[in-house]
Amino acid sequence: MPIKAKMPPKPKKKISQPPKKTQPHKPIDLEEVERLAAQGLNKEDICYCLGISPTTLYSRQRIDADVVVAIERGRAKGRQLATDGLKSLMEAKDLAAIKFFLTHRGEDWKKTTVVQNTGKDGGPIQVEDVTPRDRRQVVNDFASVLKQAAAIRDDDDDEESE
Repeated sequence: MPIKAKMPPKPKKKISQPPKKTQPHKPIDLEEVERLAAQGLNKEDICYCLGISPTTLYSRQRIDADVVVAIERGRAKGRQLATDGLKSLMEAKDLAAIKFFLTHRGEDWKKTTVVQNTGKDGGPIQVEDVTPRDRRQVVNDFASVLKQAAAIRDDDDDEESE
């Protein structure tokens, strides 16, 4: 009986697929983007208001500089509106507005809090390394304090029961 050699399988023909059709770009209303940014919305909130995904906005920003400009222009308009309102309050001698401006804008008027930790009499903080022998002493001291507390509690219990 002759031995038949196995033939390698025939290569499968590749079926060429048509190129993926991407959805047409949904137009982004740049005036609306600017208006929403002026209201102080972040990019994610702007996307939800426009009905697009954040991924769409980020990819559109990479290919269309006008989207970036609309967001920055809107943010600037929002800051301008807030600054104009603050200026009006300061002109009306609103002390809270003046204090806010000075603590947030004035270079020399920044509100700062300084916390310094020092040791005894303002000296450096002392740090001691606790060796294993010292730890045993601490444990023994703690145990004796617990015994004393238990004895006091027992004395109090005896007095209450009498």
